[in-house]
Amino acid sequence: MATGSAGTVARDYHTSQTHYLKKVLAFNSASNGAAVTVGVIPANSTVLRASAVVTTAFNAGTNNNIVILVAGTAATGNLAGTSAGVKTDAGLGTAASTVTKPAADATVTVTYNQTATAATAGSADIILEYANI
Repeated sequence: MATGSAGTVARDYHTSQTHYLKKVLAFNSASNGAAVTVGVIPANSTVLRASAVVTTAFNAGTNNNIVILVAGTAATGNLAGTSAGVKTDAGLGTAASTVTKPAADATVTVTYNQTATAATAGSADIILEYANI
């Protein structure tokens, strides 16, 4: 019976292919430390890789950190790895980053944290690769 509801906003292709979420994060996308939504992954999916590919260098005075997190999982760290210079294509095998399969649809967020002089430039493509099992 149709309910008029779209159900879930998470992508789940019927052909068992790898899925991606992508978001451009600029130095002024949100205030310092505020989370920006990248997208939603479906319940029981497996995160394969998270990347922050810097296209324009962030120029805050001291630290320029990008943090990618999946809500409702056991993420203990940044999925993009250390980001003093923001690593490119850092897989989940890096630095204390663990993600369990979410029991429900999970929102993926990205946060840009800066210290000292505020940034006046900076942009990165945030990419999250996942598979539905």
